Amino acid sequence: MVFRAFDFQPGDLLTAADMNDVPQFATVVKPSDESVSSSTTLQNDDHLILSLPTNSTFIMDAMIIYLSPGNADFKGAWSGPSGATLQWFTDAGSSAETVGVHAVNRIVYQISETTSILAPGLDPFLMCYKPKGILTTGGSNGNLTFRWAQATSQASAAVAKAGSWIRLHKIA
Repeated sequence: MVFRAFDFQPGDLLTAADMNDVPQFATVVKPSDESVSSSTTLQNDDHLILSLPTNSTFIMDAMIIYLSPGNADFKGAWSGPSGATLQWFTDAGSSAETVGVHAVNRIVYQISETTSILAPGLDPFLMCYKPKGILTTGGSNGNLTFRWAQATSQASAAVAKAGSWIRLHKIA
């Protein structure tokens, strides 16, 4: 896509060709907190879901705000429609880290792969998980869904917080 400057004047006709050059974004923001306790089984987030068209490519980024007991950590993954690919990474601290300065996880994961991320052991401590990637859909439509759980089962809940979001920028 070529960037072009728009210089519309009152009375100009807006055409379909003009609209093809307008960037397309889809965003969802989590309206309320969601808790999981005593479970390491990935579950679909109730809110962080975006509908995907077929045969398209997107830049995906997200900010997942979470609380987790320090000894439970937090893990996340994605699901998408049949034939979709997502290569993604996160700027979160590794779950192997302890309190202090943290190594940032830059491993590239595929759509269904899971990564465990840090809860720093300072209960409660608000943390941020920043996944990013390139998403391509095939011939099937469906949803991109964030999936998450505790990395280690604990009775104290892990919480995906209101205000977390996913954004897709369609590039092809």
